[in-house]
Amino acid sequence: VSTQSTGSSGINAEYGRYLNSEQLFTVVDCLLESHKFAKGFNQDIDQRSILLKYGFSGKTLPDLQRQEISSLLCLLRILYKIYTDETRVDDWQKTELYLHKLTIESFEFFLMLEEGDKRRECWSDVAKLLLKKMALLDDQRFIVILAKCYNQICSIIAQEISQDLQVVLSKFFLRAKVPLLSGYSNSNTDHLPLR
Repeated sequence: VSTQSTGSSGINAEYGRYLNSEQLFTVVDCLLESHKFAKGFNQDIDQRSILLKYGFSGKTLPDLQRQEISSLLCLLRILYKIYTDETRVDDWQKTELYLHKLTIESFEFFLMLEEGDKRRECWSDVAKLLLKKMALLDDQRFIVILAKCYNQICSIIAQEISQDLQVVLSKFFLRAKVPLLSGYSNSNTDHLPLR
């Protein structure tokens, strides 16, 4: 499949110009399983230590860090492509459920990682992608997903984070100011501040 953009409002070729939504969700589910497997492996220090002992990866503790992050980044990009594709309106509700769940889980896992954990830098890329994609949504969608993960995003501010993540967070909250201060009326935002 070509990676050239179609130039239309639909999903570009990179994310399934020739795939229907059912096929795209199958790809998303496969990537999600790949991510979960790699994440679980990376958290299993005992298993990784045994593999190291038997020379599985030379002198370094084996990990699947690249698989853990790249699979998650890829499936998030696909989901956001579907979520903003006017030709796939019927799939938006299902996509939204995926996005809300994955966004909360991703921010919570990032917050769980201790300073000095080498995975923290990689998961910072996930946080930046999520914040950037969320900020591009229209006000209605933005405020709904923000209500789901507002506490986690605020908790990130209180941590030691990279300068580039600080910049993304700053732009994100500037984006959030307009719908929050305008008193956007939505039943899902009752617990948000600045309403």
